[in-house]
Amino acid sequence: MTPNAATFYDDGPRVVTVHDLTLLDYNTSRGTGFAKWVKGLKRIPFRWILSRQVRHATHITVGAGYVKDQLQGRFGIDESRITVVPLAADAAHLVATKADAVTGLSDQDQFLLYVGNYYPYKNVKILLEAFAEVSKNQPQLKLVLGGKVDEFQRVLVQRAQSLGLQDKVLFTGFIPDGQLKWLYEHAVMFVYPSLSEGFGLQGLEAMTQGLPVLSSTSSCLPEVYGEAAEYFNPSSADYLVKKIELLLDNPKRLEELKDAGYARVKQFSWRRMAEQTLEVYKQANR
Repeated sequence: MTPNAATFYDDGPRVVTVHDLTLLDYNTSRGTGFAKWVKGLKRIPFRWILSRQVRHATHITVGAGYVKDQLQGRFGIDESRITVVPLAADAAHLVATKADAVTGLSDQDQFLLYVGNYYPYKNVKILLEAFAEVSKNQPQLKLVLGGKVDEFQRVLVQRAQSLGLQDKVLFTGFIPDGQLKWLYEHAVMFVYPSLSEGFGLQGLEAMTQGLPVLSSTSSCLPEVYGEAAEYFNPSSADYLVKKIELLLDNPKRLEELKDAGYARVKQFSWRRMAEQTLEVYKQANR
């Protein structure tokens, strides 16, 4: 017999993992006008399904305390039913492959790096606007944006052109692991302007390669990066301009961030994550 919705939610223990609640706050639908509005309607069933899942879960795992607090505040989930199980970053197995095939960069180029997708909540537009100001005094500096080609990226390409940055901003598209490692190793700093994250894995990956991280103060990012990153208010490009210029003029601070990053990533472990997750499942099944 096929169970109905009521019996499904009553049928044994279950563990739900919630990575983030970004879709509740930001519309990631593609298209324009009516088409975008129609696609945005998917957030309604998503909200309902998520609510049902977390309310009926035996236990919930999240990657950061920030998401735990969100679940408690939005859905009234008791703290005892949520366990924070942090992710980790490990790029030791990767072998660097020169990235000139993707970007045209050389060992002598000086560049800032962003890696991720281009949804509006990633706030890459602010990064472009800040870079336009920084490049006036740093004409040799470039900005490398690594992420797959999509509709949101094309909007940013147009914005870069309108700012006169077409020769200074490199949109790489998808980057193979080896070339990504090369970019991490050769960039001046990793800039992460995102407005909403459930963990912020990219910044931690950058730290594994000794790349200083400049992060927004939004969501869980300060919790994950701790004192191993420099931070800026992501609401205005002006804040980001000041922090980029400050770091470019302070090699000692960049070196401090590099060392702090190496120390920070040691606090995270995939093995520990797996062990904690397994223990949650065991407890839920008792």
